[in-house]
Amino acid sequence: MSKAPKRWQRLLLEGGAVVASILLAFAIDAWWADLGEARREREILVDLRAEFEANRTGLDAQAGHHHENADAALRLYAIATGIEREAERPMLDSLLDATLLAAGSLNLAQGVYSSIVSSGDVGLIEDDSLRYALGSWPGVLEDALEDEVWIWEDVQERFVPFLVHRAPLSSVMRFDLEADRAILSDEVPFDYTSLLSDRAFQNYLVYKAWNERFAAAAVLRASDSARQVLRLIDRRLGLGPS
Repeated sequence: MSKAPKRWQRLLLEGGAVVASILLAFAIDAWWADLGEARREREILVDLRAEFEANRTGLDAQAGHHHENADAALRLYAIATGIEREAERPMLDSLLDATLLAAGSLNLAQGVYSSIVSSGDVGLIEDDSLRYALGSWPGVLEDALEDEVWIWEDVQERFVPFLVHRAPLSSVMRFDLEADRAILSDEVPFDYTSLLSDRAFQNYLVYKAWNERFAAAAVLRASDSARQVLRLIDRRLGLGPS
């Protein structure tokens, strides 16, 4: 009878050891999983940072492009209305090209962002503010892209048909191939007098300048959004102020 308590004591100790081992194994698994998720989160943030930095640079450049086009439109308007003295033919060609035919495109990288959203890995990002900023990104970007499409369609569907009947497009459209330039160089130089005095043309210049400024503002809002994402990523990675 005296051995029974010892046997139960040994069984309890062995059972406790088994339970402790199981709990320790669970704790190690959880720690390892957390470590893996933290490592994966950092990889995601590093990739996102590179993508958003490239996009911010592209957005800033595009905003500058819009402002340059608006400046060209307003200068051409000033020449057309006599506010500014008449310019030489090469300058007029350049202004018309920048104002009306140089509709730049906005190409942004979305591979990393699309991948983490479609895979659900965005849930690995623990910073609530960063997840919110990333969730807002498509809407901000859509606004900027809509203005880009609007400007392109405006040029192609409204102004080019208007210009076709008033000016030789070879005078203002840039051709890179030397053979093309050789063929088009024999054309009689275009006289801008009638075009510049056309009230519809002058009104279009004002309208185009306004559109370009509006598009620049939308692009800069997207750039500001990208900067905010970058600030939050840097904070999470310990690269910036908390």
